[in-house]
Amino acid sequence: MIARPTSPRDQSLLLVSVVAIALLCAYWYGLHRPTAASMAERTLRVRTLTEGNARATAVLARGALDSLDRQQAALAAELRTLRVLIPSGREVPALLDQILAVARRHDLELGDVAPGETVPGSAFDTYGFRLSLRGTHHEIGEVLAEIASLERIIVPANLTLALATTTGRRAARAGEQVLEASFDVRTFVGRGGAGSESDDDGARAADAVGDSLGAAVVDSGGPAAPGGEGRPLLQREAFVYDRVGRRDPFASLLASGAIRPLLADLRVSGILVDPVSANSVAMVKDTVTGQLYRVKEGSVLGRIRVTAIRAREVAVTVDEFGTARRQVLMLDDPRREKTP
Repeated sequence: MIARPTSPRDQSLLLVSVVAIALLCAYWYGLHRPTAASMAERTLRVRTLTEGNARATAVLARGALDSLDRQQAALAAELRTLRVLIPSGREVPALLDQILAVARRHDLELGDVAPGETVPGSAFDTYGFRLSLRGTHHEIGEVLAEIASLERIIVPANLTLALATTTGRRAARAGEQVLEASFDVRTFVGRGGAGSESDDDGARAADAVGDSLGAAVVDSGGPAAPGGEGRPLLQREAFVYDRVGRRDPFASLLASGAIRPLLADLRVSGILVDPVSANSVAMVKDTVTGQLYRVKEGSVLGRIRVTAIRAREVAVTVDEFGTARRQVLMLDDPRREKTP
């Protein structure tokens, strides 16, 4: 067991020893260790810069100044694209103004806008909002495609559709159904301040978002960027919603007339057969509306397609919303149907 010092001299030596150890610990943990970490980071940066300078010197020795100019111009263009895809500021008002402008172009009414969760990240932060729109099925699809194609990376997600209880200023036209669409919008903001560090953060943020979404970096088909032959250029992916040939699933078939004529209401009143089957003609009448149709092979009447015309019968295919049903209408007995 260590004896406690009793003499004033021993006590003074003990006190000096404790103070010296405390000062040494304070120097080690408060000054030396942080400085050593900073020096290691700076040493790595100096080594990286030195290697880059060596490569540049080798390129200069080969007389490739034109190649360096082209690479510098391509890198500057990539950096401008990065700053657009993932800006360094939140710019929330500008983002909402862009979405509102898209909705107005399609004559849609923007409803509630609610801030969502902000998810911090190492290279970029993710900001979310919950929005609602009122419009038809096709209009909402076109708006979402255009929002997803804006200059900065914006991702619509978690879409829900419901019949609008109140249409507001957006009144339904004939054969339309106004819907209320609620969806989340996610956008990304690069981390870091101004200067070269911010540029590096923007590049890392774009790479990280591109890896997570697979949408920010695509092969544009243009000239290769620096850093290797065939390197893809940074480019914003564009989305298109084409309403041509698509039926609005919320629109009433009875109101739009797409369901008519019904097969049970059709009667074959005459057939003209040609040796070339594609030239054969049949007269088919809708007994409910009284409308007379002149049909050939391939003719379409609502959900009914004419597949063949023979001497005393007309073969048709009925689209049953995803399944096809074949039927035959007879000339001699209009009320008779049979399966071929």
